[in-house]
Amino acid sequence: MRRSRGRKPLLGALGVALALIAWHLVTTVGGVQATVLPEPLDVLRSLGDNRQLLLDNVGYTLRTILIGFALSVVIGVSLAVAMRASSTVDGLLTPVIVGIQTVPKIALLPVILAWFGIGQTSGLVIVVLITVFPILVNTRLGFSGVDEEFRSLGSVMGGSRARTFWTIEVPLALPAIFSGLEVGMTLAVTGAAGAEMFAGSEGIAFVMQVASSALRMDMAFAALTVLTVLGVVLYYATTLVAWALMPWTRGRS
Repeated sequence: MRRSRGRKPLLGALGVALALIAWHLVTTVGGVQATVLPEPLDVLRSLGDNRQLLLDNVGYTLRTILIGFALSVVIGVSLAVAMRASSTVDGLLTPVIVGIQTVPKIALLPVILAWFGIGQTSGLVIVVLITVFPILVNTRLGFSGVDEEFRSLGSVMGGSRARTFWTIEVPLALPAIFSGLEVGMTLAVTGAAGAEMFAGSEGIAFVMQVASSALRMDMAFAALTVLTVLGVVLYYATTLVAWALMPWTRGRS
Protein backbone atom coordinates (compact mmCIF):
# COMPACT_ATOMS: atom_id res chain seq x y z
CA MET A 1 0.00 0.00 0.00
CA ARG A 2 2.82 2.40 0.86
CA ARG A 3 4.56 1.55 -2.42
CA SER A 4 1.33 2.36 -4.28
CA ARG A 5 1.03 5.74 -2.58
CA GLY A 6 4.70 6.49 -3.29
CA ARG A 7 4.18 5.84 -7.00
CA LYS A 8 1.36 8.37 -7.34
CA PRO A 9 3.58 11.50 -7.53
CA LEU A 10 5.81 9.75 -10.09
CA LEU A 11 2.80 8.77 -12.17
CA GLY A 12 1.49 12.32 -11.94
CA ALA A 13 4.82 13.74 -13.14
CA LEU A 14 4.88 11.19 -15.96
CA GLY A 15 1.36 12.20 -16.99
CA VAL A 16 2.37 15.87 -17.16
CA ALA A 17 5.49 15.00 -19.19
CA LEU A 18 3.47 12.96 -21.67
CA ALA A 19 0.95 15.77 -22.05
CA LEU A 20 3.76 18.27 -22.77
CA ILE A 21 5.30 15.92 -25.33
CA ALA A 22 1.93 15.48 -27.04
CA TRP A 23 1.42 19.26 -27.01
CA HIS A 24 4.85 19.79 -28.60
CA LEU A 25 4.16 17.21 -31.32
CA VAL A 26 0.78 18.74 -32.14
CA THR A 27 2.27 22.22 -32.57
CA THR A 28 5.35 21.13 -34.52
CA VAL A 29 4.55 17.99 -36.49
CA GLY A 30 0.83 18.73 -36.67
CA GLY A 31 1.42 22.21 -38.07
CA VAL A 32 -1.08 23.96 -35.79
CA GLN A 33 -0.72 27.74 -36.04
CA ALA A 34 0.63 29.67 -33.06
CA THR A 35 -2.48 31.89 -33.05
CA VAL A 36 -4.48 28.75 -32.24
CA LEU A 37 -2.10 26.77 -30.02
CA PRO A 38 1.38 28.09 -29.19
CA GLU A 39 4.39 25.84 -28.68
CA PRO A 40 5.27 24.93 -25.08
CA LEU A 41 8.61 26.74 -25.36
CA ASP A 42 6.86 29.93 -26.49
CA VAL A 43 4.60 29.71 -23.44
CA LEU A 44 7.65 29.17 -21.22
CA ARG A 45 9.34 32.24 -22.68
CA SER A 46 6.17 34.26 -22.15
CA LEU A 47 6.11 33.14 -18.52
CA GLY A 48 9.61 34.52 -18.05
CA ASP A 49 9.08 37.73 -20.01
CA ASN A 50 5.83 38.60 -18.22
CA ARG A 51 6.54 37.17 -14.77
CA GLN A 52 5.98 40.43 -12.91
CA LEU A 53 2.61 41.06 -14.57
CA LEU A 54 1.56 37.48 -13.88
CA LEU A 55 2.73 37.61 -10.26
CA ASP A 56 0.85 40.86 -9.62
CA ASN A 57 -2.37 39.49 -11.06
CA VAL A 58 -2.15 36.02 -9.53
CA GLY A 59 -2.04 37.70 -6.12
CA TYR A 60 -5.36 39.38 -6.88
CA THR A 61 -6.88 36.08 -8.00
CA LEU A 62 -5.52 34.26 -4.94
CA ARG A 63 -7.15 36.80 -2.61
CA THR A 64 -10.49 36.36 -4.35
CA ILE A 65 -10.24 32.57 -4.09
CA LEU A 66 -9.17 32.43 -0.45
CA ILE A 67 -11.61 35.04 0.84
CA GLY A 68 -14.50 33.59 -1.16
CA PHE A 69 -13.62 30.06 -0.06
CA ALA A 70 -13.37 31.10 3.60
CA LEU A 71 -16.78 32.79 3.43
CA SER A 72 -18.22 29.66 1.80
CA VAL A 73 -16.81 27.45 4.55
CA VAL A 74 -18.26 29.66 7.29
CA ILE A 75 -21.66 29.92 5.59
CA GLY A 76 -21.87 26.29 4.44
CA VAL A 77 -20.76 24.68 7.70
CA SER A 78 -22.88 27.05 9.82
CA LEU A 79 -26.00 26.30 7.79
CA ALA A 80 -25.31 22.56 7.92
CA VAL A 81 -24.92 22.67 11.71
CA ALA A 82 -28.13 24.67 12.07
CA MET A 83 -30.00 22.26 9.80
CA ARG A 84 -28.59 19.31 11.75
CA ALA A 85 -29.68 20.82 15.06
CA SER A 86 -33.23 21.71 14.02
CA SER A 87 -35.57 19.88 11.68
CA THR A 88 -37.58 23.10 11.40
CA VAL A 89 -34.56 25.00 10.11
CA ASP A 90 -33.78 22.11 7.78
CA GLY A 91 -37.31 22.17 6.36
CA LEU A 92 -37.24 25.95 5.90
CA LEU A 93 -33.82 26.20 4.27
CA THR A 94 -33.66 23.13 2.04
CA PRO A 95 -36.00 24.35 -0.73
CA VAL A 96 -34.43 27.82 -0.69
CA ILE A 97 -30.87 26.47 -0.95
CA VAL A 98 -31.77 23.96 -3.67
CA GLY A 99 -33.64 26.66 -5.58
CA ILE A 100 -30.64 29.00 -5.52
CA GLN A 101 -28.34 26.17 -6.61
CA THR A 102 -30.49 25.21 -9.61
CA VAL A 103 -30.37 28.76 -11.03
CA PRO A 104 -27.48 29.00 -13.54
CA LYS A 105 -24.94 31.39 -12.04
CA ILE A 106 -24.39 33.09 -15.39
CA ALA A 107 -28.07 34.10 -15.28
CA LEU A 108 -27.39 35.88 -11.98
CA LEU A 109 -24.39 37.74 -13.37
CA PRO A 110 -26.32 40.84 -14.59
CA VAL A 111 -27.96 41.14 -11.16
CA ILE A 112 -24.63 40.74 -9.36
CA LEU A 113 -23.01 43.37 -11.59
CA ALA A 114 -25.94 45.76 -11.04
CA TRP A 115 -25.67 45.34 -7.26
CA PHE A 116 -21.91 45.22 -6.75
CA GLY A 117 -20.37 46.59 -9.95
CA ILE A 118 -17.25 45.40 -11.75
CA GLY A 119 -14.49 44.34 -9.38
CA GLN A 120 -13.50 41.98 -6.62
CA THR A 121 -16.74 42.19 -4.66
CA SER A 122 -18.68 40.70 -7.56
CA GLY A 123 -16.02 38.04 -7.86
CA LEU A 124 -16.39 37.13 -4.20
CA VAL A 125 -20.16 36.83 -4.54
CA ILE A 126 -19.79 34.54 -7.55
CA VAL A 127 -17.21 32.37 -5.77
CA VAL A 128 -19.47 31.99 -2.74
CA LEU A 129 -22.52 31.15 -4.84
CA ILE A 130 -20.61 28.43 -6.70
CA THR A 131 -18.67 27.04 -3.74
CA VAL A 132 -21.03 27.03 -0.77
CA PHE A 133 -23.41 24.31 -2.00
CA PRO A 134 -21.01 21.32 -2.10
CA ILE A 135 -19.58 22.34 1.27
CA LEU A 136 -23.06 22.55 2.78
CA VAL A 137 -24.26 19.28 1.24
CA ASN A 138 -21.19 17.26 2.24
CA THR A 139 -21.23 18.67 5.76
CA ARG A 140 -24.90 17.71 6.09
CA LEU A 141 -24.15 14.23 4.79
CA GLY A 142 -21.29 13.92 7.22
CA PHE A 143 -23.46 14.72 10.23
CA SER A 144 -26.41 12.65 9.05
CA GLY A 145 -24.09 9.68 8.48
CA VAL A 146 -23.06 9.55 12.14
CA ASP A 147 -24.63 6.44 13.66
CA GLU A 148 -27.19 7.18 16.35
CA GLU A 149 -25.41 4.70 18.60
CA PHE A 150 -22.39 7.02 18.82
CA ARG A 151 -24.60 9.93 19.87
CA SER A 152 -26.27 7.72 22.47
CA LEU A 153 -22.85 6.67 23.73
CA GLY A 154 -21.95 10.29 24.38
CA SER A 155 -25.13 10.79 26.40
CA VAL A 156 -24.57 7.59 28.38
CA MET A 157 -21.07 8.75 29.27
CA GLY A 158 -22.53 11.94 30.71
CA GLY A 159 -21.58 14.30 27.94
CA SER A 160 -23.73 17.29 27.12
CA ARG A 161 -25.24 17.68 23.68
CA ALA A 162 -22.59 20.25 22.75
CA ARG A 163 -19.76 18.05 24.04
CA THR A 164 -21.10 15.03 22.18
CA PHE A 165 -21.33 17.14 19.04
CA TRP A 166 -17.71 18.37 19.18
CA THR A 167 -16.04 15.20 20.47
CA ILE A 168 -18.01 12.54 18.56
CA GLU A 169 -20.05 13.92 15.69
CA VAL A 170 -17.55 16.40 14.27
CA PRO A 171 -14.59 13.93 14.09
CA LEU A 172 -16.81 11.28 12.47
CA ALA A 173 -18.15 13.82 9.96
CA LEU A 174 -14.74 15.28 9.04
CA PRO A 175 -14.04 12.95 6.06
CA ALA A 176 -17.30 14.00 4.38
CA ILE A 177 -16.72 17.65 5.30
CA PHE A 178 -13.26 17.66 3.74
CA SER A 179 -14.59 15.96 0.63
CA GLY A 180 -16.84 18.99 0.27
CA LEU A 181 -13.95 21.35 0.96
CA GLU A 182 -11.80 19.73 -1.73
CA VAL A 183 -14.59 20.05 -4.29
CA GLY A 184 -15.30 23.56 -3.06
CA MET A 185 -11.69 24.66 -3.50
CA THR A 186 -11.60 23.58 -7.14
CA LEU A 187 -14.91 25.37 -7.73
CA ALA A 188 -13.56 28.49 -5.99
CA VAL A 189 -10.74 28.64 -8.53
CA THR A 190 -13.22 28.18 -11.38
CA GLY A 191 -15.56 30.80 -9.94
CA ALA A 192 -12.82 33.37 -9.44
CA ALA A 193 -11.55 32.85 -13.00
CA GLY A 194 -15.04 33.15 -14.47
CA ALA A 195 -15.74 36.26 -12.45
CA GLU A 196 -12.55 37.93 -13.66
CA MET A 197 -13.36 37.14 -17.28
CA PHE A 198 -16.90 38.51 -17.13
CA ALA A 199 -16.86 41.04 -14.28
CA GLY A 200 -13.24 41.79 -13.51
CA SER A 201 -10.66 44.45 -14.18
CA GLU A 202 -7.70 42.56 -12.69
CA GLY A 203 -6.58 39.00 -12.09
CA ILE A 204 -4.87 36.20 -13.93
CA ALA A 205 -7.99 35.19 -15.88
CA PHE A 206 -8.50 38.83 -16.89
CA VAL A 207 -4.95 38.83 -18.29
CA MET A 208 -5.77 35.62 -20.16
CA GLN A 209 -8.88 37.16 -21.69
CA VAL A 210 -7.08 40.34 -22.79
CA ALA A 211 -4.23 38.32 -24.29
CA SER A 212 -6.66 36.06 -26.17
CA SER A 213 -8.47 39.08 -27.59
CA ALA A 214 -5.13 40.37 -28.91
CA LEU A 215 -4.29 36.91 -30.33
CA ARG A 216 -1.32 36.71 -27.96
CA MET A 217 -1.91 33.03 -27.38
CA ASP A 218 1.51 32.48 -25.84
CA MET A 219 0.61 35.02 -23.16
CA ALA A 220 -2.89 33.59 -22.77
CA PHE A 221 -1.51 30.09 -22.24
CA ALA A 222 1.10 31.43 -19.83
CA ALA A 223 -1.69 32.92 -17.73
CA LEU A 224 -3.67 29.69 -18.05
CA THR A 225 -0.62 27.74 -16.85
CA VAL A 226 -0.30 29.97 -13.79
CA LEU A 227 -4.00 29.56 -13.03
CA THR A 228 -3.77 25.77 -13.40
CA VAL A 229 -0.75 25.53 -11.10
CA LEU A 230 -2.51 27.75 -8.57
CA GLY A 231 -5.56 25.50 -8.61
CA VAL A 232 -3.49 22.34 -8.19
CA VAL A 233 -1.50 23.84 -5.29
CA LEU A 234 -4.65 24.99 -3.49
CA TYR A 235 -6.33 21.60 -3.95
CA TYR A 236 -3.37 19.71 -2.52
CA ALA A 237 -3.07 22.25 0.29
CA THR A 238 -6.66 21.38 1.22
CA THR A 239 -5.89 17.66 1.16
CA LEU A 240 -2.80 18.31 3.30
CA VAL A 241 -4.94 20.04 5.94
CA ALA A 242 -7.30 17.05 5.86
CA TRP A 243 -4.33 14.70 6.27
CA ALA A 244 -3.11 16.71 9.28
CA LEU A 245 -6.52 16.86 11.00
CA MET A 246 -7.52 13.25 10.33
CA PRO A 247 -4.55 11.05 11.28
CA TRP A 248 -6.83 8.01 11.49
CA THR A 249 -7.32 8.08 7.71
CA ARG A 250 -3.63 8.10 6.77
CA GLY A 251 -3.41 4.36 6.33
CA ARG A 252 -6.10 4.31 3.64
CA SER A 253 -5.15 4.08 0.01
